[in-house]
Amino acid sequence: AGAGCRCGAVPAGLAGAAAPQDAELPLANRSDAAIFQRYLETCRAIRAMPSADALVSLQLGSDRLVLRPSFARPFGDLEMRALVALLEDEGGLKLAGIRHLDLSSCSLGPAGILLLAYLLRHPRCGLEYVDVSNQNMGRQGARSLALAVGRLQSLAVLRMRFCHLGDSGGELFRQMLEN
Repeated sequence: AGAGCRCGAVPAGLAGAAAPQDAELPLANRSDAAIFQRYLETCRAIRAMPSADALVSLQLGSDRLVLRPSFARPFGDLEMRALVALLEDEGGLKLAGIRHLDLSSCSLGPAGILLLAYLLRHPRCGLEYVDVSNQNMGRQGARSLALAVGRLQSLAVLRMRFCHLGDSGGELFRQMLEN
């Protein structure tokens, strides 16, 4: 990349990392290539937009996954379905390396939050930071997320600003924190 490049191609958490002059980008090995191919096929089958953020971050081995809309299309519930399939593929191979998941720029509804809760219950999930700010999770999503978060020993930070929990959703999280 030339000086002044503002293309945003570097995943969050990798900006500023020094790379040797002759180093090559770590290309996907055969196992990774198969996982990524299945992800793209899943996206195509359910008509979801593949996430460049997910593909690049996972291919480069980053432990941070920050998802943003692409081409003015939000990262919504269908995109979350494809991402969950990608992360849990091959026994959670890619999920095991993720420590930071930022979904705050997504447009998830209750279905997307249910998928996140499902992912948080995966035996190889070691997430330490999850940001679900700005998501419309509803009561059902809040309940499922509260139960999953309560079981995730590794989680240190859960950001939930402007989540439209309602009183009953807030009460569920209060109870989870008390236990």
